[in-house]
Amino acid sequence: MKDKNFPQLGQKLIIVRTKMTGEKVEYVSQLVDIESNGELAVAVPIKNAQLVTLLNGTKITVIYNNSESGMLEFEAEVVRKINGKVPLMYIRKISEITKGQRRNYFRLDLLVPIQIIKSNEDVIHSGFTKDISGGGLRMVTDVDLMEGQIIHVSFELEDRTYNLKSQVRTKFSSIDNKNEVGIEFLDIIEIDRNDLIKYLFLQQRMLIKRGM
Repeated sequence: MKDKNFPQLGQKLIIVRTKMTGEKVEYVSQLVDIESNGELAVAVPIKNAQLVTLLNGTKITVIYNNSESGMLEFEAEVVRKINGKVPLMYIRKISEITKGQRRNYFRLDLLVPIQIIKSNEDVIHSGFTKDISGGGLRMVTDVDLMEGQIIHVSFELEDRTYNLKSQVRTKFSSIDNKNEVGIEFLDIIEIDRNDLIKYLFLQQRMLIKRGM
C-alpha cells in the first residue's frame, strides 16, 4: 500500500538544487508517472521559460504540499532524462519523507500594494511587494524598518486579503529613500499558507504558458 504522504500523480513539485557555492535554486515541476521500479517521472523543470538541465547523479530535494500532512519533502537523485513532446526527468527517492523544515519556499516575482504597521503603532505605511512565497516576502517601502523588527502586513491577492504578523529578516540597500526588506510570516495558519502557495503555483503556471 502506497504511503498516504507520497505525492499524487499530476501534483506540483518544488525541486531544490544546491550549487557548489551553497546557493539553493528552486524549480517548478510536476509528477507525471511512477515506474514499477520506484523511479519517479517528473516534468523537466522550467526556469524563466527555459528547460533546466540537471545532470544525472545530481542530488535534489523534492518539496510538495499534502492535504493532510502539510508541507513534505524528501531527497532524491536524478537518474536519467527522456526527450519528447513532454520532456521527462526520472528521479530516485533516496530518503524518507519528512515534514518540511525549510523556511525558503518557492518565490514568485509579484508586484502588489502592501500596507505595513509597526508593532505598537497605529500608523499605516504603504509599499509594494517584489516577490512573495509561502514563508514571507520581499518589499519596498518608504518606512524605515530594522532587522528583527516585528510588523503587521496586509495585502490582497485576487479576492483574498492576508493580514499577517511578520518579522523583518533582511534589510537590503536603500535607494532614493526607499527601503527594501525581506520579511518572514510569523503567524500564518497552514490553511492560509497552503492557499497562498497554490495561488503562486497557478500564477507561475500561467506565466510559463505565456512564455514569460
